[in-house]
Amino acid sequence: MKGLFISSKGIAYPEDLEMLSSVFDHFCREHQIKPQSSEATELARVIISLFEAGLCEEAAILVILDSMKNGTLTRAEPNLAAHLTDPRN
Repeated sequence: MKGLFISSKGIAYPEDLEMLSSVFDHFCREHQIKPQSSEATELARVIISLFEAGLCEEAAILVILDSMKNGTLTRAEPNLAAHLTDPRN
């Protein structure tokens, strides 16, 4: 079973691409973002950045995206992946 974080950073397997696409589609539908818009392009960049930072669970990425959308988390949040994996948090 795959954990919350990937061990081989930077490698996206077919199942990873399916999950990332699902996150993108879900978030666009939920927030009424047109897939060809500049907002959707930025969303795709953020999703890829989160994946590259080590996030590989759809639910976790959606929680972060919702937090960013609601203004409770900024894109500039330092060491996001480290913060999420630290057991003290």
